[in-house]
Amino acid sequence: MTDTTNIPNCPRCGAPANPDVAGGLCPACLLRQVALGTGTDDLSAEPWTPPALSELAAAFPQLGIIALIGRGGMGAVYKARQKSLGRFVALKILAPGHADNPRFAERFSREAQALAELNHPNIVTVHDFGRAGPFFFLLMEYVDGVNLREAMKAGRFTPEQALAIVPSICEALQFAHDHGIVHRDIKPENLLLDQSGRVKIADFGIARIVGAGLDPASELTVPGAAGLTQESVLGTPQYMAPEQSALPAQVDHRADIYSLGVVLYELLTGELPVGTFEPPSRKVSVDVRLDAIVLRALEHVPELRYQTIGEMQTQLETVANEPSAGKADSQADTTASRHIYEGKSYVSTPEQLSTFDGQLFLYRRKSQMLLDDCQLIFTRPGTTTIIPLAAILNLSIGQYPRVVNPAGIDFISVTYEVGGQPHRLIFSPYEGLIALPSHFNQYVAGWFQSIRAAATAATGREPGNTPSDQLRGPSRSHMIIALVIYVLVFFFSSRWGGLGSTWSLVSGIICVFFGFGSMLGTLQKSALSGDKLAPRPQLLAGFLLFVIGMMAIAIYLEFQHVTPKVAPALVAPRLVPQPERFASPPRMPAVEPPLKVPSEPFESGVKK
Repeated sequence: MTDTTNIPNCPRCGAPANPDVAGGLCPACLLRQVALGTGTDDLSAEPWTPPALSELAAAFPQLGIIALIGRGGMGAVYKARQKSLGRFVALKILAPGHADNPRFAERFSREAQALAELNHPNIVTVHDFGRAGPFFFLLMEYVDGVNLREAMKAGRFTPEQALAIVPSICEALQFAHDHGIVHRDIKPENLLLDQSGRVKIADFGIARIVGAGLDPASELTVPGAAGLTQESVLGTPQYMAPEQSALPAQVDHRADIYSLGVVLYELLTGELPVGTFEPPSRKVSVDVRLDAIVLRALEHVPELRYQTIGEMQTQLETVANEPSAGKADSQADTTASRHIYEGKSYVSTPEQLSTFDGQLFLYRRKSQMLLDDCQLIFTRPGTTTIIPLAAILNLSIGQYPRVVNPAGIDFISVTYEVGGQPHRLIFSPYEGLIALPSHFNQYVAGWFQSIRAAATAATGREPGNTPSDQLRGPSRSHMIIALVIYVLVFFFSSRWGGLGSTWSLVSGIICVFFGFGSMLGTLQKSALSGDKLAPRPQLLAGFLLFVIGMMAIAIYLEFQHVTPKVAPALVAPRLVPQPERFASPPRMPAVEPPLKVPSEPFESGVKK
């Protein structure tokens, strides 16, 4: 016999309840609660008393009010029976406090009218709205089922189940967006599954009409299309797009795309994408093409996400209808089949390289790079760039300007499309810090061929190979500014530290390194191309740079008294020590002059 002494009772009807369900509701009350997507414990909501059944019966004689099934900060929901049609409906009564506000009544009427026009099979239908006595109400479809949160508690969804649900949500949201309405609170609690398995979006209660003639002077709106007060932050934090909390006045339909991306990630992995998270295929065995879809929907910058949720729906349906040919049975096989290349690279953009420091010093950041059969991923501290292979428009090889890259290192230029707008990334894969230019460029060429092959296999077509625009070297004015800075630094360091200061050594090493690299790279390219005349200017420039560097190093060694020990045959040592110096010469004692001896003898002073 089952022990029922520890089973709690439902706080609403007193029946035995499930202790694992939020609020401790019994199955019947749970189903009634999720009819309109109320995902919180309504018994602990705002401190207001919902109207009694008798009050509602007097205000709504056309309805048979059955029971209170939920309440919250926005109002209370009752299960009712529409007498004329003999169907169950959900009656939502808005919380009091605005009944005497004509501006609220006007906005309520306008937004409820817009919601009533959302006649879609995957959206909870609004049958009627208005005011009956003191009550603002919405009369809506009653959904007999469970919400997605409760369905997920039974176990993680399979990819096939997720792909059967999410495209329908996309279609419904696209329908709402086309009518100028943004949901702003997409989460599992607001996604309902009826008895037939059809998904329905509920609780557009916090939605706002985007544009559509809202009065910009109203206290309920702000300039722009969002239709929110500056203080309004609507949504559930775990599912909110970043702009919903940072810039609530600028929220648009792309916030729903982000929220649905969170839901899809949670359906596939059973986890929320918090902080730095991995693509779904790194956690569970799913089609790697879903990685690009989920990660693009979860871009923090709205411009990098899908610009319409219809785009996301199309790609999800493609994955659902065209299973990946390379899908393996085990996670190890899946990893082996999708993994193509992994390494390090220097990453930049044409915009960064066009700046003053970028033209002179090659503005580049180190990045981890991963290429699989559906995307190219660059991971840097604080940011991740994901380029779906299907979005690549052009792929080519170029070379950095010789002035700042005397060794002749190549780069890969990839142009890809985001939201209908082209973007360009420039990167140079590398194996180690020290390598010959020829080996470095061979490594770059290997990456180039691998990316081209992967993009061709993923899309069935080769990306364009238009030669990339050569990056502009520093202008004459920038070169003069840099030279002036170099001379000033050299002058002041020489004044403070002398010509033999550490600056001389550092300058010399830099010049020798770049000069030698320039000569070596030029000679190698000349040997490969067979043209021995073209590289002469570059060869001469590298040689002069090398000589200047050696002279700076020699000056340092000379003044540091190192040269006589290192190369005595080249520089003569100092054989005569320098005399000591005094502040003033010492005074010598006076010496009497010696007596002069006469050449002839004298006697008594008389000459003989």
